[in-house]
Amino acid sequence: MFKVRPIENTGENYQMLVSSYQIHNVLNVYSKQLSQDRNAQKLKPANEKQPPDQINLSPEGKRRAILDRVAQDILNKISRYGSKSELKTQEQNQSRDNIRNSLD
Repeated sequence: MFKVRPIENTGENYQMLVSSYQIHNVLNVYSKQLSQDRNAQKLKPANEKQPPDQINLSPEGKRRAILDRVAQDILNKISRYGSKSELKTQEQNQSRDNIRNSLD
């Protein structure tokens, strides 16, 4: 870490002076760290694999997950479109209203 010295107080804020050699040193350290990381990755054995990100469910857990998903899908469809009995009732009411209007 490099130190930065305040050169002038301008009210609430300080202006800072960072010399070019300090920036150069930071960049050198950063590039060394990058090269060390690359070398470390090359030295890892090829057969060493990262474990996959997955969750193993028991058969009962899979069954429960499928049931929950299907139940949620059914509830979404009912809330969006209404149940069949509601649709039939709406259609019957609309037909009845159409017949009454045509008789008047």
